[in-house]
Amino acid sequence: MDDVKTMRSQTVEALRRSLAEAEGQRRDLRFKTASHQLKQVRTLRDVKQTIARLNMVLSEKK
Repeated sequence: MDDVKTMRSQTVEALRRSLAEAEGQRRDLRFKTASHQLKQVRTLRDVKQTIARLNMVLSEKK
């Protein structure tokens, strides 16, 4: 779901659901990073970028 074109074609409700899911993933990854359970820290960066893209598309639709 990282493609901005597919995000722009979704409804606002679907984007908000995706944003809530990504925020939950970010929270879980932050806890795993703090407890040294996360091996690939890059995944946290990817989730943050996805959240930024979702916020951008949501702001465009307003």
